[in-house]
Amino acid sequence: MRTKKRGALKIFPNKFFRKGISIYVSWILVMAFVVGLSTFMFIFMRGYAETSAQQIKERGLSAIECDSLLITIDAACQNTQNLYINIINRGDITVDGVIFRMYDLYYEPQIDRKNLTLEVGKYNAKEVQLIKRGDVKKIRKIEVVPIVVSNGIRITCENKMSYYPVGDDFIADCLDR
Repeated sequence: MRTKKRGALKIFPNKFFRKGISIYVSWILVMAFVVGLSTFMFIFMRGYAETSAQQIKERGLSAIECDSLLITIDAACQNTQNLYINIINRGDITVDGVIFRMYDLYYEPQIDRKNLTLEVGKYNAKEVQLIKRGDVKKIRKIEVVPIVVSNGIRITCENKMSYYPVGDDFIADCLDR
């Protein structure tokens, strides 16, 4: 004579209490785990592939755009409060912005970003006035990094940086300002 299991599951038929059912439940749980994990990996990898493709596109675009740039510092002078720089775009495309890095006597940098448009050509030179911050009296070196906007993407062309002065000279003082 068969004994009934006591407890809460009296509404289910007796076939639930057979010994082989745990194997099927374990396979169902394993398959559910595999499907959930593969869904998570699919969503993650799709997002990762989209961001990687966007970064590769930006790198390729920046290489193309930066190869067409050449910005030079024609002249620079300074007084105790300001630094005056003449910059010229000698490249093939318009520059949409510039990052200025100014180094004092102890090579401490001051970074200033200007949104200015430099058209192509040596007759489109711009004079930029930069204000010295802090107790800086003398600027030793200037670096100018061009910025281009292409297809709505701001591209900073670090490899087309221009320096002034070349060598160990200092920037001259402005006598007329």
